[in-house]
Amino acid sequence: MDAFRVLKTSDPALIRGLLEPDAGAHYYIHAPASGLWRAASCRIRPAECRVRGIEGRRRAFLCLGVYSPASRRQCDFGLANSGQGWYPMSWCPGGFETRRENVLVHASDRPFLLPEDTEVTLCLTFRREGAQDIVRGEVLDGGGPAAFVEYRAPAGALLGTEAEPSASFIRFISLCPLSGSSTPDGSALGARLRDLRLGTAAWDDGRVAHAWVVEPRSMPVCRLSRLTGAVEGEDEVLIRHAGPTRSTRA
Repeated sequence: MDAFRVLKTSDPALIRGLLEPDAGAHYYIHAPASGLWRAASCRIRPAECRVRGIEGRRRAFLCLGVYSPASRRQCDFGLANSGQGWYPMSWCPGGFETRRENVLVHASDRPFLLPEDTEVTLCLTFRREGAQDIVRGEVLDGGGPAAFVEYRAPAGALLGTEAEPSASFIRFISLCPLSGSSTPDGSALGARLRDLRLGTAAWDDGRVAHAWVVEPRSMPVCRLSRLTGAVEGEDEVLIRHAGPTRSTRA
């Protein structure tokens, strides 16, 4: 079985260094590192993002990320689901000063479950403000911020020491095992990211530097904007870690 498939890159060695072969079926898309875009965003409807057979075994992620080549730091922000519903989460290792509301950062945090009948916008930004690097993620609904997390660090710690910081935005959908390696277990995830943007511009395929899929045969639907689909600025996937005896239809 093919372990991964490269969709776009000018640096195959970089992708091989970033591969996570035991993290379940997933894809990653990286924008070029730039200071032109200081924000990435997308819209998600929890009601059309479904999981099956994951409780106690896997966690689903619908995420944006930001990576600084200069500092080699990455922060992820988005929605997760462990079988009980979708909740905001973030991952940004380094022990940075953190402000947050309704965002799961530590395993001991209580998840803030979003209503299914809503549509939310994920927004992730980075900036340098005086002597601090700041990365901020927000979940926005019709009434404003429903959740946020903000990481602050001394200038250079998060975004590198360049006078004008640049970073690469990332997007991904994944269905990760909670422990051990990924095996066929009947778990499934169907999900969609809509209206993908860098700043105010559409995150089209001209703004993609690297893109790849892990466990492509466990992803029978993989429509990633126009890289593999027909709708610009929209990703739709169906992941099935098919078990031997039961349907995994999401």
